[in-house]
Amino acid sequence: MGLHGAVRSLGFQIAIAMSLLIVAIGAMVVWQVDAILRDNEMARYTERLVRARDQLSQQLATDRELAVTGAAVLASDMAMREAIAERNVVRILQLASAYYQRTGTALAGSPGLQVYDATGALMLRAHSPLQGRQQTVPPEVTLALSTETSVGTLRQDEVLGLTISGVAPVLGEDGQVIGAIEALTGIDRTFILAQERLLGVQVSIFTPSEVLVSAPDRAARLAADAITPEQRERITEEGAAVIELDGARYLASLHTVRGLDESLVAAAYLGIEERAVLHGVNNVRTRAMESTLVGGAVAVVLASGVAFLAVRPIRELVHAARRIQSNDLDTPVALNGPREVLELAAALEDLRVAVRQTRDAMLSANRDLALRFDASAASLSEASKDLAVMHGILAALDGDAPGGLAGVTDELAGLDWVDGAAIVLATEEGRLSAAATTQLTPSAMAALLAVLEGGVRGQRLEAGIAVWDTTATPETQGMASAGIGGFVTQPMLEPDGVAGVVVVTTQTPLRLTPSRSELLRSVTLEVAAMLERTELAGEVEENRRIAESVLREMSDGVLVIDHTNTCRVVNPAAARILGQSRLQMVGQFAEDILPLGDEAVATLRRRALEPQGGPVAPLIADLHGRHLAISAGPFVDADPERAGMMVLIRDLSAEAEADRVKQDFVSMVGHELRTPLTLIRTTIDLLHEGDAGDLSATQRRIVEVLHANTDRLMVLINDLLDMSAIDSGRMQIQPAIVDVAEAVRAAVEDAQPAALAKQHQFTLAVPEAAPAWADRRRVVQVLANLLSNAIKYTPPGGTIQVSVRVDEPWVDVSVRDSGIGIPPEEQTHLFEKFYRTSQGRRTTGGTGLGLAIARSLVELHGGRIWCESDGHSGTTFTFTLPRWEI
Repeated sequence: MGLHGAVRSLGFQIAIAMSLLIVAIGAMVVWQVDAILRDNEMARYTERLVRARDQLSQQLATDRELAVTGAAVLASDMAMREAIAERNVVRILQLASAYYQRTGTALAGSPGLQVYDATGALMLRAHSPLQGRQQTVPPEVTLALSTETSVGTLRQDEVLGLTISGVAPVLGEDGQVIGAIEALTGIDRTFILAQERLLGVQVSIFTPSEVLVSAPDRAARLAADAITPEQRERITEEGAAVIELDGARYLASLHTVRGLDESLVAAAYLGIEERAVLHGVNNVRTRAMESTLVGGAVAVVLASGVAFLAVRPIRELVHAARRIQSNDLDTPVALNGPREVLELAAALEDLRVAVRQTRDAMLSANRDLALRFDASAASLSEASKDLAVMHGILAALDGDAPGGLAGVTDELAGLDWVDGAAIVLATEEGRLSAAATTQLTPSAMAALLAVLEGGVRGQRLEAGIAVWDTTATPETQGMASAGIGGFVTQPMLEPDGVAGVVVVTTQTPLRLTPSRSELLRSVTLEVAAMLERTELAGEVEENRRIAESVLREMSDGVLVIDHTNTCRVVNPAAARILGQSRLQMVGQFAEDILPLGDEAVATLRRRALEPQGGPVAPLIADLHGRHLAISAGPFVDADPERAGMMVLIRDLSAEAEADRVKQDFVSMVGHELRTPLTLIRTTIDLLHEGDAGDLSATQRRIVEVLHANTDRLMVLINDLLDMSAIDSGRMQIQPAIVDVAEAVRAAVEDAQPAALAKQHQFTLAVPEAAPAWADRRRVVQVLANLLSNAIKYTPPGGTIQVSVRVDEPWVDVSVRDSGIGIPPEEQTHLFEKFYRTSQGRRTTGGTGLGLAIARSLVELHGGRIWCESDGHSGTTFTFTLPRWEI
């Protein structure tokens, strides 16, 4: 076995897998230990850095106190105070030198001394006498002089740089401040070296202008902004953090030093190189990895031996499986090895036995399959014949082959198991008639029809009749002499009953299989479908002839416009009305045919294709002296390409002329009646007022009746004249800015006598003023009509509410009564001419013109009027008027 075979062997793969597992576990352990040691070392050194930072902070505080103490001792010396008072610079320097020689100093770094007078002016620099005088007084000196207290701090000096400063005021004999002494210790390389030796860490001090370090090469690597703000924030939160400076990683901590005004003076950096921190951890990691590699090698050797021992029983199973594959089903499988291998061997043995049993069963099944194949071949041959017959029947029904129904029976009679066939249809009288027959004599057909009409016991024609042997059934025994030994029918059903049947007969007893029944059912369905198509085609043709006749005889014009706005159908009336030929109009766009503008045609199409419900007034157009009304509705077709709208054109010229004559007659009669009626009314008024002498009670009642009926007749004539003017378009209004509130109060005052006669009470909800753009006389006329109706249909003792509300840009006027109400189904007709409600017709008189006139007058103003009632508890009429000119 070559290298490739060894690699693919199970033993080798188990050994490799176990070895990799052991090495991986070892590596994970090393990784975990390394992480724990690293965290511990970082925590330990972080604690050390924080402690060193606190020690450095304490050291700076101690040095600051020592500087303050030194300055205070010098300031309290009597000779020093006298020298300062006398401004004896030499004497001051001698006393300071003697003091430092006598006491020495515990401060690291460069020492110095500065003396100031009472104004803060510099008198002496002991470290560089009287050179480089400063321009401003240090704030520490100013504070000590003003408060007469000692001050200690860190600050920048012009000569020493960053220094620890201690300032003490000098008092004269009278207790007044005569000057100040400042003891200085420069924070220089000497100071930083001392702190590094003391703390055991690297120390650097950053100021805004320089970097102070213990070695010059480190100063070259660092800058004042070497530590970023993000690193500073992390160090402040954690006490210490790992940062990178000039390519090297450090565990660092910071101590910030601020002056008296809280401004940043310096920042002390304390750090330890990360490699020094992790030196011990790296050693432990190296030793752990070496141990893991040695353990992995030992594991490879041991795992290889165990693996090759474990796969030996599996090899035996492989040999057994190959024997089964080579059709050796008699040699049993050896059962040995571990429990899992034993289970696999037992399963393989069961497989060997099962395969042997299956082989024997398959041999037996093959013999049965051969027998079935012969039977299926015979069935397939019959099915092929049935399919050929079905194809011929479909061709005959579709007209692809001659014969029609006779062709169907010919195809059926050509089947091996059929001797005769017939298609029988039901007549309108309920009898059966042969539509087509093949290989059936007239006597046989007559006997078959008689049996089908009479029925066979237990079987119904609509469910199908099957007689396997005509000699075995009393009703069919006589059919054998006519040559029918058996027959079966398949009904063609329709909603009204049986439309007909398909019949096949045999001379010997019938043998009907499921496939033959299915063929007969399919043939029947196709025949029924063909008959239905033929009937529908006849109905469609008849409907087409009727539609053409109706369109041809219609007096109104009809156009059919498709979805592309193109004319497809024109009836003779449309061509005559529009003055064009039908041939010329078909194919043109609707805008080119109809005497309407493009926008009007678009409106017509929108009304037809997007109906909003309810009747819509037709569009009116004038063409060649004709007055035309044009309306449209949807034209629905199964083919979307032919669907569109149907346009109806009616010639209203005759109706318009008749209407004009009627309006002229009404206007003439009204004016002719108004003159004598006015004289009659004047005469009655004279009689009523006693100008013609005193009247008896009977005469007075007669005059009152005449007075009331004359008023009614005058109102009727005025209504007729107004309606005539409205219908003819002669009605004009003269709008202006009027006070609707004043007009309402005037109309109510005029109606007050009629209301008092029926004990009605008026309730007004009217503002002080409600200006509107309206004709005051016509507004009062509308109100008078509504108030009259309210009084008329409200029982005695009722209330009538009149309200005015300003609802920009309209003024709403409402009249509500507590009367009988108006049923909802009658409210849609209220504003039609001469319409009166059913209750009004029974209880009161009237012409039915008042509300129609009111609506026309309101619409002339640009407003609208409507009614609200639940049908039994009062009615509210509301109309609107524009506030401004429209």
